[in-house]
Amino acid sequence: MITFFVAILACQLLRGDIPTTDLNGNQYEISFRTVWNAFLGMYQILSSENWTGILYPAQAFQLQYDVAWISAAFLIAWLFVGNNVVLSLFIAVIQENIGVTEEEKRKEQVRAFIEKAVPTLAKTEIHG
Repeated sequence: MITFFVAILACQLLRGDIPTTDLNGNQYEISFRTVWNAFLGMYQILSSENWTGILYPAQAFQLQYDVAWISAAFLIAWLFVGNNVVLSLFIAVIQENIGVTEEEKRKEQVRAFIEKAVPTLAKTEIHG
């Protein structure tokens, strides 16, 4: 969901600046013309998979407006926030679902203690 909201911001920031093909025939798959396309671009940056392939065209096509630094700062900030915050939250949710609750741990500890203590008690009562 965070990626979707960032994609909306990126779509507003970069919409219409990056063409689908340039004069040299280079194709740009992530052009930020639609929210879905922006979402794919933000996910690509989040996963760190060829994220400079989005950063460099965004800067190159915004140089004429003297705002290339804004898009660069935005995309680099998303890279850091995405990798440090969003992925950490994702991993925390997975760990929480996999982890054992404190009640279950306590039950296992009591069961293990009883299994260990009962044979010892039985031996001391017979010999004592």
